[in-house]
Amino acid sequence: MHSTRLVSACAVMLMCFARGADPKMPHPNQGVNPPFAPGLPKDLKLTPGDQSILAKGKTVQRQVVDQEKVTVLAVQDVAAPVQVGKNATLAR
Repeated sequence: MHSTRLVSACAVMLMCFARGADPKMPHPNQGVNPPFAPGLPKDLKLTPGDQSILAKGKTVQRQVVDQEKVTVLAVQDVAAPVQVGKNATLAR
């Protein structure tokens, strides 16, 4: 009984002090990423090893690090019409 009251009191105190983000203020990271443009990445080149991985039904994953950014890429071979893939990827 005593521990239940203690937990309840702690929960009430946390709710009093916890604050969420102000919905009227913009997010501090606003504008960091460029707008998304659909299409293949300009520098996407799959090696024969990558093609072999895809042929086995596995995902090819890469992380490219340069001085200003980190780019993460995942490629999967999906047995579906192109439009289905685009609709699923670009759905909002």
